Amino acid sequence: MKSAGAALVRRYGDTDFVTGMRAYAALGVVLTHAGGAGLLAFGAVGERLVVLGAMGVHVFFVLSGFSVCHSLANSASTGQYAVKRLFRLLPPYYAVIIGYSLYRGVEPGNVLAHLAMVDWLWPQYGNTILSIEWTIPVEAWWYLAIPLMFAFATKGPLHAAVMLLAAFLSAYALQVASGHMGVAPGQYFHSPFAHAFPFALGVCAYLIRGHFPPSSNAIASAGIICAAVLLGAHVLYGIGEPPLVATLATGMIIISGRGEAMPVRLILLNPLGRKPINGSGFPDGGDCDSSSFSGALRWAATI
Repeated sequence: MKSAGAALVRRYGDTDFVTGMRAYAALGVVLTHAGGAGLLAFGAVGERLVVLGAMGVHVFFVLSGFSVCHSLANSASTGQYAVKRLFRLLPPYYAVIIGYSLYRGVEPGNVLAHLAMVDWLWPQYGNTILSIEWTIPVEAWWYLAIPLMFAFATKGPLHAAVMLLAAFLSAYALQVASGHMGVAPGQYFHSPFAHAFPFALGVCAYLIRGHFPPSSNAIASAGIICAAVLLGAHVLYGIGEPPLVATLATGMIIISGRGEAMPVRLILLNPLGRKPINGSGFPDGGDCDSSSFSGALRWAATI
């Protein structure tokens, strides 16, 4: 019989480490909203680290593109996939938006725009009810677009490359175009169009792992090291734009990650709690090794 703790911990097979990635991304976002947790006192390096923490949303977008493809591939139809994904996303969002709007007396037009997932079209409405809700419409729109991206990318490597390049170029081209049209940078950033590349990279990561699964711990370790170098170069020397750095580092880890590799186990999988004992999935028959920081983060990300 499974323990309650084991039942709460989701398993993703050879990509179980994505839960650890979600946990660190969530931690970065929380620390950013908490004012940097003292990191700003460390000057430019601390500032870049805080900004990079805010890019945890891009980590989530890449992971969403990856995990949604898995959901799509394991659904009986595109319709079933769409219902399943949107049903998980929308009811809590609608409940919070409606409840908070009634409590605060939010303008009906603003509420309707949020419920229709198009609040980002109006600067006076976009991300104005909770001030943190902008990611939900972005996720919802890309949940609907990913089946088309997936169908196109699965036609061959060239199609996948074209899709990824188009997503990258279109996001930045639309950013420039929106600026010339007088659209505020924040309004464009809160739109789905600004985040095409992370979702497209997640789709490509799923396809690459399917065709070329990491065959050795050396490859997985190299991927982690390359991602760490990319992140470190930005934090220490300001190399690269934060959204692009976070997106590329996430893609590297997903594509190359392997649970048996020491860096992956150490950073993302909690090595103290990976060997199943008595079928519980945790050492000593317990639910979680609370002494391990990465293990605590991974557990928190699944509840």
